[in-house]
Amino acid sequence: MLLCVRKHKFLIDIYQAQYLGVNNTIMQKKYWSIAYRLLVSALLVSSFVTSIAVGLLLWREYDSSIEVINKQLSIVYKSSAPSIALSIWDLDYENTRVQLEGILHYPNIVAVELYLEDDSSLMKLGTFPKNQTTVTEEEKLYFTDKNGERILVGKLKITGSLESASEQLIGNAQLTLVAVLLMTLLLSLLTVWLVNQLLTRHILHIVHFTNNLTVEGLKETLTLRRSNKQSDELTLLVESVNNMRQKLLVDIQQREDMEKIVAEDKVREAYILAREKAKSDFLAMMSHEMRTPMNAVIGLSELLSETKLNEQQRHYNNAVLLSGQNLLGVINDVLDYSKIESGKMELDIVDLNLKELLTDIRDIFTPKVEETGVEMLCSLETSVPVFIHGDPLRFRQIIMNFISNAFKFTKEGEIILGVKADPSRPDNIYIYVQDTGMGIDSERLEGIFNAFEQEKSSTSRKFGGTGLGLSINSKLVELMKGEIGVDSEVGQGSRFWCSIPLVRSHLLEPAVANLRSLERKRLLLMDAQVTYCSMAEQQARDWGMIVDVANSEFEALKLLETSEADYDLIVLDVKISSDSSSNLIKQIKKKKMKTGSKIVVLTAMRYLPNSETTSQLGINEAIIKPALVSDLSEVFVRVLVGKNTSIKRPEESKKASRNISLLILIVEDNKVNQMVIKATLEKLGHQCLIANDGIESVELSMEHSHKIDLILMDYEMPNMNGLQATEKIRTFEKSKKTKAIPIYALTAHALEEYRHLCIEAGMDGVLTKPLIRKELTRVLEQISDKLLIVE
Repeated sequence: MLLCVRKHKFLIDIYQAQYLGVNNTIMQKKYWSIAYRLLVSALLVSSFVTSIAVGLLLWREYDSSIEVINKQLSIVYKSSAPSIALSIWDLDYENTRVQLEGILHYPNIVAVELYLEDDSSLMKLGTFPKNQTTVTEEEKLYFTDKNGERILVGKLKITGSLESASEQLIGNAQLTLVAVLLMTLLLSLLTVWLVNQLLTRHILHIVHFTNNLTVEGLKETLTLRRSNKQSDELTLLVESVNNMRQKLLVDIQQREDMEKIVAEDKVREAYILAREKAKSDFLAMMSHEMRTPMNAVIGLSELLSETKLNEQQRHYNNAVLLSGQNLLGVINDVLDYSKIESGKMELDIVDLNLKELLTDIRDIFTPKVEETGVEMLCSLETSVPVFIHGDPLRFRQIIMNFISNAFKFTKEGEIILGVKADPSRPDNIYIYVQDTGMGIDSERLEGIFNAFEQEKSSTSRKFGGTGLGLSINSKLVELMKGEIGVDSEVGQGSRFWCSIPLVRSHLLEPAVANLRSLERKRLLLMDAQVTYCSMAEQQARDWGMIVDVANSEFEALKLLETSEADYDLIVLDVKISSDSSSNLIKQIKKKKMKTGSKIVVLTAMRYLPNSETTSQLGINEAIIKPALVSDLSEVFVRVLVGKNTSIKRPEESKKASRNISLLILIVEDNKVNQMVIKATLEKLGHQCLIANDGIESVELSMEHSHKIDLILMDYEMPNMNGLQATEKIRTFEKSKKTKAIPIYALTAHALEEYRHLCIEAGMDGVLTKPLIRKELTRVLEQISDKLLIVE
């Protein structure tokens, strides 16, 4: 049987390997076909079932044999017991032996024993096998006398053997097992043949098809040669393979298309990256090349403006300075826009003082107010905290872009800068700049924040500018997670606004004037600007003052004449140089002599009176316009009470830097820039050393390491650039264990990546060309303060 199985498996393997061409790699593994597994499984199962059946049969026959022997022993006992009992009673032991020997002649009985009534052995005949299974029948022997009384005379023990029965059972079992196994084998072989015909050969055909499947062969359809046309599992398998083949064709086509797209995208991305890098490098180079001569132009113009010039010369010089500053603004806008577009713009979030920021912006635009005559009003509502978290540079840039845009399109009237809490979003700060300019057509509002686009195509030619300011504002507000917008009407002006999430600072709010001293004080406010007058009136009423408003000199005089009570404070928006304003103040002064009213004037910088004029006219204080409405409280308290009653906290007071002369090493390869920087520093009272390149700067810093207080290091220089020079200077300081000289980069590169490179090289900060005197002064004050502390 085992040979048949092996032969069958061998034939199947040959069929698979030769006829169907099964992969050799598969054949090298322990391969078991389904037919072979089915055959082995059937044989194992049938063997197991047959074994159990034969076992049960043997057990039943064995039990029947025991029962037969037991019956036989019982019959022998019943037939022999009376005669044996009589022989024992008569003491005829010879006859007893004969009877016992007669019992041994019965089949399957191998031994007999006879015991007396006291259990003493009387006689034993036969053999007692040790390795055979035996059955014993033990019964008592009774003799019945004439009276019918039964008397116990002994005990008879008969032993029967099961050896012959066992041999017969084993023979029957073997015959049965062989017959069942042969029948099972025949059925299994028949089943395997049927499985092979109906299933295995078709599966192997599918295997052969899939093993030889190639990309080119995917178009060939899998079919089976079967006489049975009904659908079954094989039909489903064939359909599944064909569906998979079809999907593979689609997937391969899609992948080829995708790879083509990816390849094109990679080429496009590489092109875009190269273009962006080229653009960035170009902008960096152009910024450097333009800022370097502009540093000389603007610096020399500022130095020239401080010399004695006639009116024509001063006019020409101011034009040069203004043109240079405008060109610098255009360059800064282009660089900022480029940084925003490339995703390199980052916010520097610090504690920001809104009031100081608005004051600085007001001071910056004060000359513009003087030049154009357009009124500028500034308002910071009390609902907004003074200290917030934000980027001061970007907040300043947003507001200044709004205001610059407003001045560009406003020829008369007013511009209002306001900061308040957003009514629709309580957690946002609302910044707006409102003007009375030409307004914007509704059709152009939609694209007003797009780059290089202005309200009309001719706007840039007529009013100047690139149109980048508003676009930069839009990008910055988006970076701050805020919202930007504009409301405008042609001929009525525009309001540009942005709403930015408000993050309060942990710093304490600055102290304010003691407003109780203003309660119930009478105020006469005269200002031709209705908007500012209204804002100041509302603020004064909030402080508890009683306010009368006049929008002209005539109305002011009339109120003075008709007022039932005297005014404690009179605020006038006047031009001190004009006769009408002087006469107004003189008339008020006559009345003031009686009432003791205090006079405060709001005037432009060009009309600001000197101390002599102020004393002659009886003016208590003069405020330069534009003035923050919130600043009026300190002025009112100071004038009415006679001293500044605002509460100063220790942390608010700043230690003024003493003017000490510093020795500054200027590292600059451009002769004109050397001259400008040296002249600026000497005008500020400092001494200078000049190095023409990085090598000279290293030598001079080593030679005067204990004397130099500051190094202004150019970035781009021949022989050795600023980064290399800084690294050598820092290495020298560490080796000699000398103090680290403050080094500030003085570079025309304005991109952030250059700033990081300077800091990484060991510099303390970066000053960008053209050099802004305010920034330079701040650095010099910081160095001076540190030197004073050390001393």
